[in-house]
Formats: sequence, C-alpha cells, structure tokens
Amino acid sequence: MTRGSGRLARPARTGPPAVLLAVLLAVLLAVILAAAPGAGTPAWAAEAGGRAALIVEVGQTVRRLCVGIARPAVSGKELVEASGLEQRWDGGALCRLAGTGPAGGDCFAEYPRFWGFWIGDGRGGWTWSSAGAASSTVRDGSVQAWVWSEGPDESSHRRPPALRFADVCTAGGGTAGSAGGGGTAAGGGTAGASTAPGAARSGAGGAGWASVAGGGAVLLAALGLVAVAWRRRRRA
Repeated sequence: MTRGSGRLARPARTGPPAVLLAVLLAVLLAVILAAAPGAGTPAWAAEAGGRAALIVEVGQTVRRLCVGIARPAVSGKELVEASGLEQRWDGGALCRLAGTGPAGGDCFAEYPRFWGFWIGDGRGGWTWSSAGAASSTVRDGSVQAWVWSEGPDESSHRRPPALRFADVCTAGGGTAGSAGGGGTAAGGGTAGASTAPGAARSGAGGAGWASVAGGGAVLLAALGLVAVAWRRRRRA
C-alpha cells in the first residue's frame, strides 16, 4: 500500500518473462544444431567421408559406381551391399548382381560362368582374389571389380578394364544419393560415375541452413508477439 493513500501500489513494470525468452532462445539453438551439416549422423560417419570405386562388368557393359564409405574401413561385401544394386549372396559368394547370375538355388549353377572378384591398385592394375569379398578390406581410394565371365581363375577369366580410382570417383563426387544409378557404357566407353548411399552429402548443408532460416524466422515472429504483448501490458 502507498503511504497515506490507502490504495494498493501498482506493481513495477518489468520486461517480458525471462523464462519465456530463455525457452525461445533454447529452441532457436536446438534448430541451429539440428540443421547443421552432419547432424543426425554418428561423428565417425560425418568425419569419414571416404569413397571407393566399384566396377561391375557384364559382357560389353561396364558399370562404374563411386560408393561412399561410412567407416574408415569396410569389407568388399559391404561395398557391394552399399551400392544399391540388386544382389544375392550365398555366404561370402556373390551369386547374382545387377540382374545377372543365378536368381536362386546353387550360386554356381551357371558355371563355368560366375562372378569373378578383382582388387585394383587404383592405377588401372588388377589382382585376382580367391579369398572372397567378405575378407577384403576397402578404404578411401580403394578400387574393386566384379566381372561376369567364364574361367576358373585369372588365367582365363575376363579381366576388368584398366580404370583408375579417379576415372570412377571424379573430383565432384557425382550425384549424391543416386543409389545404383551408375552409368553404363557399351564396348568399354566412358560411363558416368555415380555416388551410392553414404557418400558425401553435398546437399545436406544447404537444406540444413534453409531449415535454420525458417526456424529463425518463426522464432523472431514469436519474439515480436511477446514484445507487442509486453507493450500493451505496460500501457494498461
């Protein structure tokens, strides 16, 4: 009460509730962190960003794929699985890939034709691998190939074309997210490189910061409404 007047004193005017402002700022920070490039993926996946070249050859058709590696090292089987190509495995043996090979039953039902596995040196050279893709190690810059041909070993089985890592994974990295969309070339011509799932997420950053802008605009509008309400309260 005011002295000598008998009336209750009007409470002192204060700014907008501090708790509300704190909540709005916390939400804005959460939007920024959620939309930042790499958010929503494990730290090791965001930092790895490696790529490996996968070559698939059937007759005169050569398919090149630049596959993203989500870990520092994966197996050759995981590389094929990440390519997005239709496939069937029998343990560590590749039976069918990209529509070629036995669809069921015996993995080597079409022997002497089968999927031969080759490991490249990154410069166009190839080494036949009889150990199996599951036991091979793929790192950033690795090159591997699967060739549908006949012959028990490298002496008679068709050898992959002399492609380097740079021939498949260009500097730009291809089109992110085009799973299984590798180009094909008849007669060994130039095939377009593509990037399978897990590759560099070039478009993620732009989309994320667009979300930041949208979220920031909403929060600014909310702050404006709080300010208007506070001014009206002061005038009341």
